[in-house]
Amino acid sequence: MLWTRWRCIERANLAACYNNLALSLMRQRKYAEALRSWQRCLEASPANQAVLHNLGQFEAISNQGLRSKAGIVLTTEETLLLRRILKSMGGISAHYDRTRGWRYIPTVAIDLTVEAPSAPAPTEKTRDTPAGELLIAAGGTGFVVGNHMVVTNRHVTNDFTTFAVRRDGEDNSVARPARLIAAASDPKVDLAVLRADTLDAPAVAITKDVPRLSREIRTLGFPEFFDLGNAVKVSSGIITALPPLRGIATTDWEDFLMHDAVTAPGSSGGPVFDNHGLIVGVHTGSMMQKFKVAVTASTAANFLSPLVTDLQIRSSADSETKNWEDIVAAMRDSTVHVLCFARPARFSPVIAPLAGDRPTKGFASSIGEPYSLRQYDDCWCLACYGSGRLDCPNRECVKGLVKTVRWDTVVLPNGAVTKQGTPLRVDCPTCRGRAVVDCDFCSGGTDPRFR
Repeated sequence: MLWTRWRCIERANLAACYNNLALSLMRQRKYAEALRSWQRCLEASPANQAVLHNLGQFEAISNQGLRSKAGIVLTTEETLLLRRILKSMGGISAHYDRTRGWRYIPTVAIDLTVEAPSAPAPTEKTRDTPAGELLIAAGGTGFVVGNHMVVTNRHVTNDFTTFAVRRDGEDNSVARPARLIAAASDPKVDLAVLRADTLDAPAVAITKDVPRLSREIRTLGFPEFFDLGNAVKVSSGIITALPPLRGIATTDWEDFLMHDAVTAPGSSGGPVFDNHGLIVGVHTGSMMQKFKVAVTASTAANFLSPLVTDLQIRSSADSETKNWEDIVAAMRDSTVHVLCFARPARFSPVIAPLAGDRPTKGFASSIGEPYSLRQYDDCWCLACYGSGRLDCPNRECVKGLVKTVRWDTVVLPNGAVTKQGTPLRVDCPTCRGRAVVDCDFCSGGTDPRFR
């Protein structure tokens, strides 16, 4: 079995970065930005065959005039920019192969001829830390509820098997390995429990008391940690609604409470607590993109009781009111950043090697040195991005359901007969309850133009 060795520092390829960025922008339909990236790429590597091919592909599809999701429709400004680039290159028809897809270039040199080294004997460190190839793919928030036990949202842990937790102020490199103990099977109980044997942090107490409407609360979390950094963020708000939440839009959130504290992706699993320092909810996410919801503390207590032997459950009546600054400081010590690890994503099955098992030779790097470089052919459909499915075109469809009204005949006490409407949600007739439809522009996610 061959082993791929990446020499990132020695063989960085600026042209490849610009080309791949342009393809990403193109798929987001940011055509002007994509063309500028290709222009910079040609400045770094004027004879780059992959870029010339991609520009030819771009010109050909834009000339087809397809005003659909599978086409490329340019504005006047974008058309003029494309013409300037093509004119500066003297035409690129000789470098364009219409049977090929969009060409990606690895950003580093690849040596495919080195045998894989034998695996080292396992040590205590390698068993407890994520494998070297694993990267932080997602993250959320959690808080300590018992000895080494951390509660977070189930959706934070979905699709992952390797986890770590770190406290506020710590670097990711010292994150403590954790393993998933349990996750709720009921979709309305969005909770999971992790165990981190090397985590030493104080546990917080939970209350089963139902908070009153407009009760002031605080939340802690690590929102948008890739952009905003690893420091914990605090937000204030009030309880805006209590369960049960009844309505067509709240079917999936009926047993949750609502609050108005500012949160963002990465805050999921964070503590929602009151001025007694007690947990009143576990932040879960947003409903209809603006209403914040949380699992109630009583639901969390029922879920955690069989799993956490030293779970602390207290009543608000038995707890004194504290200063918010002191409560946040104490809660901060118990709040952790949950890191989810995954292997680096490889190319999609519809991205096939252009050169078989051997790398293509002779492409120049940004510093003019030839080295082994392997390109990849991206044949994804422009409309569905390779999934073979599109969102349901019915504007009234929400997650495969549409609103309707059932009219019943009701006899009033005075003998009069009237009609009473009951709002319902039924399967969308367009997508048949799937929320997606088959892509009309491709076959199995592959663009038919690239066959």
